[in-house]
Amino acid sequence: KIFLLFFIEVGIISYVWINVKKFNYATTETLIFSATFAFLVLLLLSINSTNDRSIIKFLLLFLVAVSEMSANMIFSLNNISYLSKREFADPTTALTADSSWLHRHDSSFYRTAQIYSRTKNDGITHNLNAGAYFSSALEKDIPDFYGMIGQPDGDNYVTYSNGSLITDGLLDMKYAIAPKNNNEVTEGSSHGYPLIQTSERSDLSSYQLLKNNPRTSIYQNPYATSIGYSAGSTISKMQRLFDNPVIYQSNWLNAASSSMPGTTYFTAMNFNKVIFTNTAEKTTLTNSDF
Repeated sequence: KIFLLFFIEVGIISYVWINVKKFNYATTETLIFSATFAFLVLLLLSINSTNDRSIIKFLLLFLVAVSEMSANMIFSLNNISYLSKREFADPTTALTADSSWLHRHDSSFYRTAQIYSRTKNDGITHNLNAGAYFSSALEKDIPDFYGMIGQPDGDNYVTYSNGSLITDGLLDMKYAIAPKNNNEVTEGSSHGYPLIQTSERSDLSSYQLLKNNPRTSIYQNPYATSIGYSAGSTISKMQRLFDNPVIYQSNWLNAASSSMPGTTYFTAMNFNKVIFTNTAEKTTLTNSDF
C-alpha cells in the first residue's frame, strides 16, 4: 500500500510539474514542499515500530502534519494577497515619519491634507486629523458634503484627495504631505521607491515647504483658517449642489467672506492632451460618462 501511495503521489506531482502554468496556485517552490512532506509521511508510515517506539512514530507524524499545514497556510495566504509587503510597509513608514515630525513641530489642532495614502483610515492609524474616513456608521451628511466639494465619497467612506486652495483653507488643512516624484526618488535606491500619488496638486507651490523627508515633502498652508470662523448668515442658506464643485466652492468662499455672490475664483482651461486608460475614448469630455 505504501508503494501504491508513493506512485500515486509521484504521478500527481509530476503532472502538476509538467503543467504548472495551468495552475495559478502552483509554483516550483510549493511542489518541492509538497513532495518533501509527502515523502516524509510515507517514510514514517513505512517504518515498522514496536509498541515502545510507536509513540515516537506518531509524534513525528504529528509534527510533519503540523509543519505541512503551517506551510500550506503561508503559501495560500501569500497567493491570495492583493498587496505586497513593500507596498504595505513603505507608505506606512512614510506616514509614521511625517506624522511624528508634524506633532513635534506643531502641537495645536489642525487638519492635514494627504497627497498619498495607505488606507482611508490613515488618520486614525497615524494620529493625523486627515480628511479620509471609512465607517459603516458614517452619517449621510458627511459623504453628501464631500461630494459637493468634489471629493470621492460613498455610503461608508469619504476621501479628501482633490483638495483646492479654497477647501484646504476653509477646512483648516494647515499642512499637506505629498510624495516626491520619480526624479527625486528612484526605485532601488536606499530610500526605496516613489510613493503612489493620489492626485495632482500643482497648487502646492503656493504653500511653504517645511520639511524634506526621504520620500515625502511637508508643506504649510498660509491660507488655512482655524477650525471655526465667523461668517455671515448667508452661509447657512447655501444651495446644495451635487454636480458642480467649482460653483459650490466659490459660493462657499463668498458666503464665508461676505464677498459679492458672483465673485469667481476658477478659470476654465482647455485640455492640451487627454490620456484614456481602461476606458473608451471620448471626443467630447463635457457631460460625458465613463
